[in-house]
Amino acid sequence: MNTQFSLFPETLLVEVSNGKVYTTSLKVAEHFGKSHKNVLRDIRRIIEQSSFYDERELRLNFEPQLSNVIVGKKVYELEFFHLSHDGFAILTQGFTGEKAMRWKWEFLRAFREKEHQLAARDRRYTRAFAKRHPYTITVAEMSQKGMNRAVIGKAINKSPASVTYYRCQARGLGLLN
Repeated sequence: MNTQFSLFPETLLVEVSNGKVYTTSLKVAEHFGKSHKNVLRDIRRIIEQSSFYDERELRLNFEPQLSNVIVGKKVYELEFFHLSHDGFAILTQGFTGEKAMRWKWEFLRAFREKEHQLAARDRRYTRAFAKRHPYTITVAEMSQKGMNRAVIGKAINKSPASVTYYRCQARGLGLLN
């Protein structure tokens, strides 16, 4: 791989917000040497030609954004898109040339790296939660299967009142309805 491309850390190519990895149409335009208005045109064309596709999922892959930009004393509204991994892939599959191919690989590597980092973080959080609240997850899972407090209590060697306590914890954490 050309070292010129490996100098960019993932945070310059992809970002994380609300547990979702994305890049922006602005970054795609910048790194692929394209005019942002042309990238926006291509995204709108993809959305228009994807009428057969689930609209909600399409919007998750191409999420419209607005931001205010100040130039001198004037404030302009800037439209851009957050692109998911799939949105990026769909958009750039038509970009050609050696430089474009290198950037595609670099962006995809950055997406994978961030996704792996998020998955590792989630595993750490899950392990920490399970250590801190060992019975809460078990009680939530058994409750979702329709088991009553007495059966759950017997399985975890706790009283039915303790099961009620763990169910309350699970509800508070969103593990149970």
